[in-house]
Amino acid sequence: MKRYLFFIVVFFLVFYSLSLSAEEIDLNSFKFSIKPDNIEESTLIPASELKENLPLSFHRMEDNKFLIIFAGRFYLLNVETKNIKIEGGEIRLENNIFYLNGHLLLPVEFIKMLPGIDVDNSGKIIYDQNFAG
Repeated sequence: MKRYLFFIVVFFLVFYSLSLSAEEIDLNSFKFSIKPDNIEESTLIPASELKENLPLSFHRMEDNKFLIIFAGRFYLLNVETKNIKIEGGEIRLENNIFYLNGHLLLPVEFIKMLPGIDVDNSGKIIYDQNFAG
């Protein structure tokens, strides 16, 4: 009987600790010049807003190239193309990355590919802190 009670307590502690590690960030609360009606994969999110809410850093390398660091992983973005160089290869996005008036704008499609990140249909980022970092 004690063994079953022990396993039940351990199960609830593990489940509780995992539920504490996820954080929700509402994309609808971000500052947009023009607020989108719906958050879709093509919706452009200011990288500066992401930087305030996630452990993400970005650095301008050249005119149209940026280095994004998230969860120990490196992403080299070229604004002129939809290609992102990553360790071990290259990924091609379906949506464009933009750099306008000093602001790097990333499509939700890119945000969803970051480790430990999911974006639901209501425009909330679910960030699993255990996985991401």
